[in-house]
Amino acid sequence: MADLVHTLVSLKGMEATLEELSLKAEREEASRAFHQASLRLRTVIADLEERNKIIAQRDGHLHM
Repeated sequence: MADLVHTLVSLKGMEATLEELSLKAEREEASRAFHQASLRLRTVIADLEERNKIIAQRDGHLHM
């Protein structure tokens, strides 16, 4: 289970980096690309967080 938590933390860091790059990009096209990638990653993160909740409920404790 620690692997899932570690993965979530890493993905959240990546999402933050993509958003930062989106804000700092000089070209509009690059900014949009970084933002879209961030949104896609947010979907993955939300899915993994939901799975983590299900596992935590099943195991009787919270993993994150």
